[in-house]
Amino acid sequence: MKMVTAIVRPERLDDTVDALAAIGLDKLGVSEVTGVDGNLPMESAIDQEPGMRQPSPYKEIEVAMAGEQVPAAIAAIRAAAAEGKPGDGKIFVRELKDIIRIRSGERGLKAL
Repeated sequence: MKMVTAIVRPERLDDTVDALAAIGLDKLGVSEVTGVDGNLPMESAIDQEPGMRQPSPYKEIEVAMAGEQVPAAIAAIRAAAAEGKPGDGKIFVRELKDIIRIRSGERGLKAL
């Protein structure tokens, strides 16, 4: 089992969620996050020190899946979220030891 986390631009969220649903991954979590990317240009404003990087709003999508679904999930996320610009986001893939449904105690992928 794997956990895929994607950090995407807010305006790309709906397309990304739709792309994941199209490949059968429709049970997921979405959170608001902010990030500072060291590769983006530094901003300067009156109320901050020159050269400080501005935090940018992003959406974080988390979805658990079987390991064999990961390549399709990565392709779907990239196709839906990429604009070809710095700050498009990131995809993280982690190993999941277990999933437990609170209500029934079911474990593994059946708990999704």
